[in-house]
Amino acid sequence: MLCRRDVKSSIDPHCERNSETNNPPVNGKPVPADFCLRFHKTHRLKKLRIPMVLPERLGGFKILKDVRWTSVVPRMGRKVFAGDVCKRFSEEKINLSLLTCGSGNVSPAIRFGVDAPYAEKAVQIIKARFPDAVSEQKDAQVLSVFPHRNNPEITAALLRILIQREIPPLALLNSPSAISIVLEREHVEKTASALFEPFRFSAYQTPADWKLAQKGKEQLYKEVIASYQEKKPKVYALEWYGDQILVQAKLLFTDLAVVAETFAEPAPLKMFLTFFALSPAYGTDLYDLLFCLPISAAGRIECMHAQLSRESRMLLTPVAFFSMNGPHFGDRYGIAENL
Repeated sequence: MLCRRDVKSSIDPHCERNSETNNPPVNGKPVPADFCLRFHKTHRLKKLRIPMVLPERLGGFKILKDVRWTSVVPRMGRKVFAGDVCKRFSEEKINLSLLTCGSGNVSPAIRFGVDAPYAEKAVQIIKARFPDAVSEQKDAQVLSVFPHRNNPEITAALLRILIQREIPPLALLNSPSAISIVLEREHVEKTASALFEPFRFSAYQTPADWKLAQKGKEQLYKEVIASYQEKKPKVYALEWYGDQILVQAKLLFTDLAVVAETFAEPAPLKMFLTFFALSPAYGTDLYDLLFCLPISAAGRIECMHAQLSRESRMLLTPVAFFSMNGPHFGDRYGIAENL
């Protein structure tokens, strides 16, 4: 959850660049004049390198099958309130495996995934509540990698896989637990196998090892989710991050290479990627991208912006970020509605 800050930010996203450094000030201090130059040089060199294996091992990844991915876009000037949709879904016992919603000019849409058998009922609810909204559904699967520890290098590696293999995602989202890629079914096998190039996993060494480990477990996993019920959902952790910059952008698929290199660039201090959401913008060839980084990364974001194509546009907003994590297996209890 992102909350717009009421206090004046230490960086004004619409400010004039510093006349000496041509970079926006961060926390009242100018960014070094050679920052963008150093970044650009490294960026060009990185394009020539073969992606390296990340040093840290990941726990694993799972694939959720038989998902219907739905996008609901309001007509011009109209708003779609996610709370209304989530309330109706909760009343009808429709579980949301994934949900993202935005407001404003960059991403005024709701996108969600439900189990395929409930897809028709979900569409009926949408049409009844928002008759003039445009909705689009696709059969999909969700590939989730965990844990990511808010490490932007892991997101960068996933973006590189999609870019190098020209796989257009229906969505790429992170949560406190995992990073999930929503894919059309024909792209899942290729993407899953490619994960073993940049990542090492604790439980399996090769794609064949992973396939062997999954045999017979899919039905069991579905039964666990279906039978899991509580009067109140448990909460593992509540996290709050202040002094964040929310980046909202519309960009081409090819621009994601610039985003990936920005996230992969080494930082003097650990840079937490608290929030990330990517999905196609309805009716265009562009993608809606939203992500959060600390205000200290403002110079890096500005350099990224300078390298994007002319078709792209970007808005920076100072925000705070709140997250809640627990074993709820989706929005089974109207959690999103209550938030």
